[in-house]
Amino acid sequence: MHELLLILIPLAIAAALQPTQTMVVIALLQTPEGLLRSASFVFGMTIFHVAVGTLVALFVSGVEWVIEAEGGQFEHVVGLGLVLGGLLLLGFALYLLLAQQEPDTSEPRGVQLLQAVAPWKAVIAGFLWLAFDPKDWLFMITAIDLISEADLPAFTSFVTYLLYVGVVQSLLFSLLVLQLTVPHITDVVFGQVWRWLMRHVRTIKILVLSLVGAYMVVVGFTNYLLR
Repeated sequence: MHELLLILIPLAIAAALQPTQTMVVIALLQTPEGLLRSASFVFGMTIFHVAVGTLVALFVSGVEWVIEAEGGQFEHVVGLGLVLGGLLLLGFALYLLLAQQEPDTSEPRGVQLLQAVAPWKAVIAGFLWLAFDPKDWLFMITAIDLISEADLPAFTSFVTYLLYVGVVQSLLFSLLVLQLTVPHITDVVFGQVWRWLMRHVRTIKILVLSLVGAYMVVVGFTNYLLR
């Protein structure tokens, strides 16, 4: 369990440090009914993590049972998945590094549309935001593979996954708590954070993807394929 958390928590932190979704939540907080609209958006993301993650976990458990019933080793599948996932992230980081840089004034696509949606539609938007982001699928499936391979009791596995989700969503939850508790200073603070993210969003993406990609490759080989 201790070894699992040491691998899982850095993965969750990397999933949390996605600047685009942070910018979306900050933008929603600046609108009328901003707290309700942004909380609805984050709630939709949480529903995706829990509901879809549960379905994926059931599927992965079935795959693990079939592989081990036929004499295979599921840990090798997990290790291979980590290595391939890490290489995909490194490839995407390289693509961003070589691609033409967008102007610093460009905001994430769909922000203006999201700022006008009703709170209940923001729940759907949050769900779909993750559903159409392949990086979130990669992080989620990798986390579930790691938890499944640890062969924990069902309840412990579910709690461990909820811990992962909590860490992934922690940055967005923090923004909501700040807006709720100290709204008189958040306009200035969030405005400064937004401008900083606009200047450095590409650099942050490249750095996070490179670090977590290399981390996944190393962990896949050392902890699963070569042991």
